[in-house]
Amino acid sequence: MPFIKVEKAPLHVEIENITFGEEILLWKRTLSDVEVDIAKNEENFADKGVVQSICDKKDLIPGVYEGGLKVWEASLDLVQYLADLDIATCEGKTCIEIGCGAGLPGIYLSKYRNCTVDFQDFNEQVLKSVTIPNILLNNNIIDTQSLEFRINLDDYEKINNNRFIPGDWDDLSHNEEIKEHYDLLITSETIYDLNKYDSLLRLFHHALAENGILIVAAKRYYFGLGGSTNIFKNYVSKIMNGYKFEILDARIFEAGVPREIILFKKVRHDAK
Repeated sequence: MPFIKVEKAPLHVEIENITFGEEILLWKRTLSDVEVDIAKNEENFADKGVVQSICDKKDLIPGVYEGGLKVWEASLDLVQYLADLDIATCEGKTCIEIGCGAGLPGIYLSKYRNCTVDFQDFNEQVLKSVTIPNILLNNNIIDTQSLEFRINLDDYEKINNNRFIPGDWDDLSHNEEIKEHYDLLITSETIYDLNKYDSLLRLFHHALAENGILIVAAKRYYFGLGGSTNIFKNYVSKIMNGYKFEILDARIFEAGVPREIILFKKVRHDAK
């Protein structure tokens, strides 16, 4: 699975911000701006799944489009959770965000915790139209009164340390460039489908170094596809290649749809 080449081009975008407490401010491209841009230029996009999702007004088309245009609640929970973590857990780490979409948790780690972050999403067009512009926005000083911003060519030089990986998790779990490469792996809203747990678990083991930290944010239950945080916690306790994941922390969010964040550590099975 290749890393995508960042296409450097000036881009005029509509923007909005999300705040977390008094100190954390993250910028993102608006969903409507992304949808209009993609709809207008669909003939230039090889990734037709994203175009189809916009035309059909669907948040998810399994195996075609995996929901990356929308900012899901659990990804916002994850930003706040990361902000609350101690320095030793997530400061200056080598990180990958799986199923990143807008990439806000990974952007937080890069902007506020001095982490080197790679971003993965099923759809290449999500990375190009959403993730990369959002990273560029957060590398700039923006007038908070403005709802528009122009990304210039010079801005792209600020993301040389980030890598962007499209495609499915099975392919990524065979990518030798990321094997045991990361200290920290974060993901949100990716455990909805019970049938994908094998692929996810292989990827988590493949990408994380020994004693690496895995943080999963999700709804507690996903009706229709069988996924849940309780099932997932039991599933990732399975031993793989001599390693297992131990739960170190869990936080439940009761407001709205019940959600949960679980922090795991990758340890040797025989570790005492």
